Amino acid sequence: MTSAWTLPWLPLLAFVALLVGVGLGTVLLSRADRERPEIERSLALLDRELREWTRQRHREVLRDPLWLRLLHLANPIGRRIVLPSSMREIEAKVVQAGNPPFWTVDNIIAMKVFSVAIGLVLGIPAGLQGSTNGLFMGLAVTVLGYEAPDLIIGSHARTRQTLLRKTLPDTLDLLTVTVEAGLGFDAAVAQVVAHSEGPTAGELRRYLQEKQIGLSSREALQSLSSRTTIEEMHAFTSALLQADRMGISIGPVLRELTADMRVRRRQLAQEKAQQVPVKILMPMLLFIFPTFLIVVLGPAALSAMQQGGGL
Repeated sequence: MTSAWTLPWLPLLAFVALLVGVGLGTVLLSRADRERPEIERSLALLDRELREWTRQRHREVLRDPLWLRLLHLANPIGRRIVLPSSMREIEAKVVQAGNPPFWTVDNIIAMKVFSVAIGLVLGIPAGLQGSTNGLFMGLAVTVLGYEAPDLIIGSHARTRQTLLRKTLPDTLDLLTVTVEAGLGFDAAVAQVVAHSEGPTAGELRRYLQEKQIGLSSREALQSLSSRTTIEEMHAFTSALLQADRMGISIGPVLRELTADMRVRRRQLAQEKAQQVPVKILMPMLLFIFPTFLIVVLGPAALSAMQQGGGL
């Protein structure tokens, strides 16, 4: 009974469903047609902005000096010829040097490429012509030019680490006073950074910046320790991590660290003072003693020569 009643209605229901589907499809297509011009205008605007940014960037690059543009062109080649271990060492030295404005990893690698290219340009023609001097000159330019950027950035890194060792106790004194006044550690670091200058303040500023981008205190302190090579900074970060893990007050820990760092700095100064006699021995033998002998024995030698000539 029920099946006899429903069977005649099935074609009608299918026809109605088809009409509804066609109607919905038509509405959606018409809406898409109306939205397509807006999408095309947005894409055109985005494309125009991208082309304008590209032209502006090209004009900025053209305003750079020629040697800087050549460095930018040589960088991709350098990243193919420099070993990964050397790349990591350069990156570490750049970080330890405080990321100087010009001495970036890209520029250092590009300078290595130019030194090799100049050495080949000087050495290969000289070698083909049989000129030994030209060949050695090209080889010397290649070796010195390849190693000079590493030596320079290494010197910057050592200088900055030395300044970091000298300024760290004073900065920790200020940090200790600020913490004992009642501020939290991060707030105290912010106050120290606002009223201090130098490499230690710069490292603490980067610590705060890393905290702001989402790193935890432990990760930011570990990053601070990895950017330096001095034992005092490693001891500072290790003590803070241990105090945070054990729930110890930071103020007494900082005071003990500051006193210990001052003792280490005094011992290091005494050690360098004891090395002075050994370091000045060679300059004395090369420059002072010969002059002294000439002044003392010169008149006697002249008199002996005159007397010998008179005889």
